[in-house]
Amino acid sequence: MQFPRLRYNIVALGALRGTNYLIPLIAIPYLTRVLGADAFGKYAFVQVIMQAFILLIDYGFSLTATRDISANRKDNDKVSKIFSTVWTAQWFLGFVSFLFLLGLLLTIPAMQDDLLIYIGGFTMVLGQLLLPLWLLEGLENMKAVALVQALGRLSVLPFLFFVVDGPDDTFWAVTIMGSGMVCAGLLSLFWIAYKRMIVWQFPTLADVVMELKTGFQLFFTRALQKFFYIIAAVVLNSVSGAASVGYFNLAEKLRGAAQALLQPVSQAMFPRMCHLYKHDRSGADALVKRSFFLIISLAGFATLLLWAGADLIIHLMAGPEFKPAVPVLQWLAFALLLSGFSTVFGVQIMLPNHMNKMYNRIVIAGTLASIVVMFILVNVSGAVGAAAATVFQELAISAVMGWYLTTKGFLLVSRAKN
Repeated sequence: MQFPRLRYNIVALGALRGTNYLIPLIAIPYLTRVLGADAFGKYAFVQVIMQAFILLIDYGFSLTATRDISANRKDNDKVSKIFSTVWTAQWFLGFVSFLFLLGLLLTIPAMQDDLLIYIGGFTMVLGQLLLPLWLLEGLENMKAVALVQALGRLSVLPFLFFVVDGPDDTFWAVTIMGSGMVCAGLLSLFWIAYKRMIVWQFPTLADVVMELKTGFQLFFTRALQKFFYIIAAVVLNSVSGAASVGYFNLAEKLRGAAQALLQPVSQAMFPRMCHLYKHDRSGADALVKRSFFLIISLAGFATLLLWAGADLIIHLMAGPEFKPAVPVLQWLAFALLLSGFSTVFGVQIMLPNHMNKMYNRIVIAGTLASIVVMFILVNVSGAVGAAAATVFQELAISAVMGWYLTTKGFLLVSRAKN
């Protein structure tokens, strides 16, 4: 089952995800102090909006395209066709995203005041378009791309420290961070071309439409989950001001950095689980058991670290002005642990076994319920309420997924009885 190769991919994905979170974390102590709470909140709000567009261009392809490429990775012609079709679909969605952003800027007066900041932030979307990570994950070939990603994103950090020196430089802060993603994407494309991993095949309109149809269900589910964070940012901005968005965003970034410990294992496992559940069920059961204990152990350690060290972490990362972010981070620490369960249940068992419909229903129901809870808690407790609603979301989704898989005999406890 090529476990050494799987371990290499986990390490490479860990380096890649670590870079994606580490570089913004390197910038945060500087930006929070130079920009201040209000300007940093504006910087954070632009990032939230751009993440919504990034979600649109991902469109579920990180799961569907990865699964399809993994199943056909020995057929270069088939892989090339999948790549060409999916990438074309993503560029179409990128164009739609830019038009939608222009529409927002032309119709919402509050956004017009920061028009250049939003335009600069779109470099983040462009950088995501330039990196077909799903291709590399499906082929389980991640080692070199982790290095070029790190080089690309690190190359812009000196410009950030030299150019950004006050609240009026929010545009440059957003644009420089986005430019790092563009550089990383371009380097990744050069490496893919150098290795001749694909041969471009012009896709038909019918093929592109079919890929969009295939990815729609998972896109809708993931979009709804992301919509939760967008709503939280919008409600916080209107109820408590930009500084409150900054507190929540800072804590969420720190939670995301800790969660980077889990994502490499999950991402590397996904194509392997798709292959094993199709060809070797006993091997799949054995591997998911090892994955479960690894992910929950890492999640538990990270949760304890964030909860116990929240005060020190926030002080070191952002300074005393961001003290209100401490209880926010402590709540989000528990969401991190719960997400470990939903990762194993959903991404490593349900999706490889084509339980897409039930997966979607559980996530949609849990997210809608948490949005209702979030509206109530944000009005009562601000950023802390948004964090508590995040915990409710993860708890609801994990619990229902666990119950469903138990009834189907997929969980190890249930299978041991058979």
